[in-house]
Amino acid sequence: MDNKQKKKILNATYRSLLFLVLLSIGWTLYLAIDKIVNKTSSILWLDVTLIAVGSLVLLFLIADCSKTKNMKNKYGLAKFLFFITFNSVIGVIVGAFVFYYKQLAITNGYLFAVCLIIVAELTCIVIFSLGLKLSRLYQNLTMNIDSVSETPNFDDELMLKKKLDALNRKLEIKKVQEKIDNIQKELDE
Repeated sequence: MDNKQKKKILNATYRSLLFLVLLSIGWTLYLAIDKIVNKTSSILWLDVTLIAVGSLVLLFLIADCSKTKNMKNKYGLAKFLFFITFNSVIGVIVGAFVFYYKQLAITNGYLFAVCLIIVAELTCIVIFSLGLKLSRLYQNLTMNIDSVSETPNFDDELMLKKKLDALNRKLEIKKVQEKIDNIQKELDE
């Protein structure tokens, strides 16, 4: 499998996972905002936490897409992802203790929303690694022109090869045409 095929497969996987994470964030935000607005058996601090974590994951996705597209350094983004994931793990542990010791009943909707956010964060880690691989593939497919040494890039090299092939074909046609002309001259004499 060459680099272009890998790039297409990774790009399709990246976009599909991104779409799934966006759907899960959207559902979680909708659930939390709906519970706050309608005031239907909601746990206010859990709703606010779900909205905050969903917004942070959404910000991560936007930043990751822009940095992957522009082939930027992702070190700061990796620290941000670590921050979100670490805080979510600590939050889940603390939330489990709070629900256990206060003997609060959690509905299936909240449980599903928390699981979705955790899965979205784990998927963000996969999306981040796919973005790194895509950045490397883009850098391998395109070479930058150094203005001092004037090194040709990948596209220039392909264009030069096509030109050389076209000139070689014209040269072969010219040789064949000359042979035909020589044979016709011999036949005429």
